[in-house]
Amino acid sequence: MRTGHLGSLAALLLAVALASAPARADFVYFQPGVDYFATTLPGPVVIHGLRINLCYPGVRMRASTSAERGKKTSVWGRDVAHVVAATNGGYFLSGYGPDAGTAVGLGQVWPDATETSARGWVGFGLHTIHHSMDQLVEPPPGWVEEAVNGDASLVLNGAAVNCGGCGSGRAPRTMVGYTADKKTVYLMVADGRTSASVGLTIDEAAVFMASLGVDRALNLDGGGSSTLWVNTAGVVSVPSDASGERTVGNSLGVYAPGYGLTYHCPTGYQAQYVTGGFPQSAMVTLEPGESAGGWLDFKNTGTETWTPQQTFLAPLPYDVASPFTHGSWVSTTRIGPVAQVTPPGATGRFAFNVTAPQELGTHRLYVDLVHELVAWFSRSWGPPENTFYLTVNVVARPAWRARVDSVSVGGVAGGAVTAEAGSTVPARIVVTNTGDTTWPADKVRLGTTGPRDHASAIAHASWLSAGRVASNPGAVARGQSVTWDVTLQVPAAPGDYHETLGLVAEGITWFADAGGPGDGAVVFDVHATEPVVEPEPGPEPGPEPGPEPGPEPAAEVVVEEIAEPMDDVVEDADAGADADADVAEPLDTAAGADADADTLVAVDTGPGPDGDTLAPADTATPGEDAAADVGAPDAAQVDSGLPPAEVHVSTRVADDGGCASGGRAPDLALALLAAAALLLARRRRHGAVHNA
Repeated sequence: MRTGHLGSLAALLLAVALASAPARADFVYFQPGVDYFATTLPGPVVIHGLRINLCYPGVRMRASTSAERGKKTSVWGRDVAHVVAATNGGYFLSGYGPDAGTAVGLGQVWPDATETSARGWVGFGLHTIHHSMDQLVEPPPGWVEEAVNGDASLVLNGAAVNCGGCGSGRAPRTMVGYTADKKTVYLMVADGRTSASVGLTIDEAAVFMASLGVDRALNLDGGGSSTLWVNTAGVVSVPSDASGERTVGNSLGVYAPGYGLTYHCPTGYQAQYVTGGFPQSAMVTLEPGESAGGWLDFKNTGTETWTPQQTFLAPLPYDVASPFTHGSWVSTTRIGPVAQVTPPGATGRFAFNVTAPQELGTHRLYVDLVHELVAWFSRSWGPPENTFYLTVNVVARPAWRARVDSVSVGGVAGGAVTAEAGSTVPARIVVTNTGDTTWPADKVRLGTTGPRDHASAIAHASWLSAGRVASNPGAVARGQSVTWDVTLQVPAAPGDYHETLGLVAEGITWFADAGGPGDGAVVFDVHATEPVVEPEPGPEPGPEPGPEPGPEPAAEVVVEEIAEPMDDVVEDADAGADADADVAEPLDTAAGADADADTLVAVDTGPGPDGDTLAPADTATPGEDAAADVGAPDAAQVDSGLPPAEVHVSTRVADDGGCASGGRAPDLALALLAAAALLLARRRRHGAVHNA
């Protein structure tokens, strides 16, 4: 019991010492960028170690290549130029043959290395470090240039890991860890199995490494393999084997020429996941070649600004063409840029699309951020590689499937139409083959649904039948389209008619029972209206009736006499003389009048029966010579010396819309004769006066 009590006390003292070891330990300068550490803790436990500044010019890590396997660590360290210190590396199989886990040297993965879920590993590359946890089979990504394997993870996210009883015995231990900013690496070796140093359990090793302030730590091969060599003093640890230093499978060294680039030193690029359109817990199911889209939002937690010109979302492995490449990608190795300039503290969005691989099964697309020509984020401050991914389940494409691209009636998009009952309307349906089978000619048809194969109320005589509208006229390969121009018969009875149609591979399957679309993918709604009745045509309209004709207006004769001088009176010595001398002056109103007519005034009353347009009006008294010619006086005629009397005769017609026409000529003639007689009477009265 006393021994047990002392053992428990020693363990307690060791635990306290381990937790405070870095505070009491002194790191001393060893090489440019490398500090040396040594301490003895209660137990006793002797620990030697190195603190490596990866941001010092020229400092980097170096692991054994496959050709350098099977050497003592001190020998390997001396053989490799500029290696200033080294420890043993990962686990190996007997005979120093294949490594028992991941092994990479100078960028080359050991060809016969055995991956096992029990072996985690730590890898180093440009601007980064990565710790692959144990219990996870994960091949090293392409960027890893140096790597060694281990078993238990000692520290995760700065906290010591309790391995649950594994490695409970104290033994020599070799440990590697690095800080959260990936700028500092710690290589530690605890001596064991001697009275001078009892060694550490796995849990004690975890507590010790966490006390150094590391974010991640891994237990490497230990026991008799544990060795720390430095170029100025040789092997500074105490190997537990009686024969001394052991030949090991590989080693991990510090390359420090004192000049050169800061190869592993991370840059100021770091991101923190905020949200995304592709939850990692969900699986996206796609068919070969099918696409899906989403986005990822990251907060810029680094010190550098992201720009659309240089900051990209990229697939992993690094710079390897991805089977998820989509046509919208920048290239097969770059998905797309950040949407906007994103300074530190801001959030940037990366939108993307992926195309499902052709191989069926479950696939995982890992993504990372990269600032082009500068650094990968996982190699800088993070997040670590393979943190973000999309899981895609690729399933077989249905043989019979289609997509209805468009439906129109009468040139108007959609299936609704209003038309007269009994009329017809044109319709067009465009469908694309999205299945995995080429449609043979006349195989895929548009049929009635709800229920299937019923006789349609809008079936036209041009349809294949009352339940089949049309079929594909020729073969239609995947991705090709078929256009059906059909006619809809509007029923004779006014009302509303609803028709649903679906695709059917005749004699094989309805598309709704295979890959889709479902029944009713094409819908027509026909509203039949009452037909418009046109009126019967009537007779051609005639001219508008005018007013009834009234009586012809009466003609009014106005006789204007111009008085002649009274002193020039015709003296007629013989009032009863021959008519040839009895007339003072012929009054001929119509040139060319009948010379035989003893007419004072001739009036044209229209054509006569003999064609003569002059009708004689004889005013001679009875007994007078009817043959007297008033047109030319003979020798017996006595000249009175008076000028011819002037008589103005005019007609006036009442303005009642009519006019004096040929039908009124006799009345006019009578009026003129009366006027002539009046004039003659006046002359005779004048003559009587003069004779008296």
